[in-house]
Amino acid sequence: MTLSSREQISSATMIATHEVVTNLIKAKTAMETLVHEMHDLTCLVTQEGRIIWGNTTAAKWLDVDHDSLHEKDLRPLFNGEEWDRFAAHLEGMTEFEAEYEEFHLTLHTQCSVRDILWNVRPFKAISDRRGLLLPVVGRDITDILKVRTERAKLESELETAQVMQRAFFPPSHILTKNMELCSYYRPAEQCSGDWWGHFDLGNDTDLVCIADVTGHGAASA
Repeated sequence: MTLSSREQISSATMIATHEVVTNLIKAKTAMETLVHEMHDLTCLVTQEGRIIWGNTTAAKWLDVDHDSLHEKDLRPLFNGEEWDRFAAHLEGMTEFEAEYEEFHLTLHTQCSVRDILWNVRPFKAISDRRGLLLPVVGRDITDILKVRTERAKLESELETAQVMQRAFFPPSHILTKNMELCSYYRPAEQCSGDWWGHFDLGNDTDLVCIADVTGHGAASA
């Protein structure tokens, strides 16, 4: 191999290496940007809760400048009892844990109480200088739980309306001296404002009523 060929190979190798490094840097930057912009709190912490790294959401929740986030810990997010429960999860983790541990705790902020779903998992760092590190993700599920509660309440109201509505209907088969009545009722939704009734007025006189309340659903029922 001539000197020129060696120089060409060396140059090509340097160019390829530079491209690989450049692409890795771009990928790292893109990933950091993605994590920083996540709506969920994302931190790398020690088992004592000290923050090694965190995204902008973590800084927002802690109400601190992002540049100083590494000087903080997660304790200010919790009141005393909640912090004890959270810290117990951190202290109980070992490097042999393979799956995320998921648990639900609340945060008492100045304005509201938020329900947070936490995910914690051991992280094997290059150095053991800081001990076991734990990626922590906190997801605000307050609105989700609120929607579920409201949905459950609505379903309960609809079930109550169904029971009440069925109680107002006469038997599906009525046989009197002058006629025989057979009925079948099925609302378009869980319940509706349709109704019919039968009344024996005496003197061989029967009254049959059919009514349709405007609208549908629990209110009409």
